[in-house]
Amino acid sequence: MGVRDNTITVEDGEGTAQTYAISALHRFERRRGTRSYWYLGAPLGFVAGTAVAWAALHSGGSTSLCDLSANQDAIEPNECLGLSALVGGLPGAGVGALVGLLIKSDRWEEVARNGLSVVPVHLSGTRIQVAFDFSF
Repeated sequence: MGVRDNTITVEDGEGTAQTYAISALHRFERRRGTRSYWYLGAPLGFVAGTAVAWAALHSGGSTSLCDLSANQDAIEPNECLGLSALVGGLPGAGVGALVGLLIKSDRWEEVARNGLSVVPVHLSGTRIQVAFDFSF
């Protein structure tokens, strides 16, 4: 990466360089860190876990805990739903939240072009770092 006057040169890992005029760039964005998706994984896991538990509690024929048509001693459907949420939904929510924690994406924020200046910063060795100064 290099900077001259109002151009930026970016080189990829294969040695191919592209030069861009700062004025020709449409927008500037800065990375604001990463985020995970535990808050989406938890409810999805809860629904999936409840559905699996519901299906499991309705299987088994005459010994089914929730199938009133096959077992006269089966529990009521609303109680079965609560049991399914307890034994399948809560663990499913935990698993879903853990899976969501593993899924990461970058958060980006657009930066106004006015007040932008690019300054090369030379580090020890052959590396060059570019510092961007933003005015808000």
